[in-house]
Amino acid sequence: MKIFSRLINEIYECCSFALRLAIDVCRRVKKPITRIRRAAIVTRKDLFPVNHGGAVKIVQTAKSLSHHYDEVLVITQSCYNYYVFSKGEVHQHTYPLIARWAFKVQSIDHNRLLRSTGFPKCEQWMTLPFFDSNFKFRVLYLAVQRSFEVMQAEFSPFVYACDWASRVYPDLSRIAVEHNIEFMRIGATYNLSASDIQKMKKFEIKACRSCDRVVAVSEVDRDALIQNGVEASRMSVIPLGVDLSEYKNLDIEAVSAIRQEYGFLPDDFIIMFHGVLCYKPNYDAVRLLAQEIMPRLRSMGCSAKCLLVGRYPSTEFAASDIILTGAVDRLSPFIQAADVAVVPLLDGGGTRLKILEYFAAGVPVISTAKGAEGIKAESGKDILIEDSMDGIAGLINELRANTAIRRTISNNARQFVQNFGWDRLAEDYCLLYTEVMQSKFI
Repeated sequence: MKIFSRLINEIYECCSFALRLAIDVCRRVKKPITRIRRAAIVTRKDLFPVNHGGAVKIVQTAKSLSHHYDEVLVITQSCYNYYVFSKGEVHQHTYPLIARWAFKVQSIDHNRLLRSTGFPKCEQWMTLPFFDSNFKFRVLYLAVQRSFEVMQAEFSPFVYACDWASRVYPDLSRIAVEHNIEFMRIGATYNLSASDIQKMKKFEIKACRSCDRVVAVSEVDRDALIQNGVEASRMSVIPLGVDLSEYKNLDIEAVSAIRQEYGFLPDDFIIMFHGVLCYKPNYDAVRLLAQEIMPRLRSMGCSAKCLLVGRYPSTEFAASDIILTGAVDRLSPFIQAADVAVVPLLDGGGTRLKILEYFAAGVPVISTAKGAEGIKAESGKDILIEDSMDGIAGLINELRANTAIRRTISNNARQFVQNFGWDRLAEDYCLLYTEVMQSKFI
């Protein structure tokens, strides 16, 4: 009986989709009209658990937007499920068979096509939306069945997954969010050839120029995109944010449990760094902490311990004063357990959400200029900027000895980050949507 009922439901879904699509095409409906206000975010697959910067940004944006829209759909590379955020809550939904299997067969030259974009193998997940017809169909399917008024691609290449929906509904607003300028970040990280970088640039800039608006996370990235061919009139800046409520109060019980679990003594001075630790810029930062900064601190007689939190840590860096936790369920008490955060990044793109989290937790931050790029914090007031390993070790030792300086910097950083709450940034996105939608009717 269950099988029969499911079969009937699948047939209904298929017929319903085909009929609505046919009606919209025949009537030349430019944009789906519905009493329920919906937005759609189209993006990568690995959102849950929310334990890396990209996932935090996407999930928090959807969650905050869902207080302004009736529903926010999150459509990922998963061909089985999509997510619906409503009033801050998330629910997982399963696609019917028509959406899961339509246009599923890929070209036999798929790998060759992926290589033609110039992206190295470990970053080719970004290019899949361009070649994945089933992904494009799923976005179209939801545009027909659960009409939305704006599509937001988190990472500009995901704009390509919106192609079919845009053709059927040309008045649907398309927004691209550039977490990084990918061709610049990847080219520098993997030391790629000029020809591969040019291929990636063409792929990425074409995606940006096909959108109604491109959101950069910093003015630095905005200016770089304009210099590389994206029209200035198409650009907006909305920075990354932080969940201020998560750091509003010190979770004394959780912090005490962490310090006890990892054997920290009451007088231990804890250095913090977190992220996906196999990601090359983060891996290099961990290497600098373990092989350059910690030995310098030992030679100074500074009895600091380094707490490295995140997925895929390399055990080669483990030591008696270097603790690798692996992935954790809740990050905030680990940050609150630290005395100082050190961000010795020499590579990467966009802005570092981790620094905003340290600010919100009231943990003073020492960073390289690259690590703090795009964040308008004042060095010496809100953050300490230093590029040499000797200088970073010296600042750590100075902060260890001077609690007054630590307190002043952490208070300034807390004040600085108050304008970066996700709720306020969601208002900026809503204003942007309204502006773009109004411009379509001028």
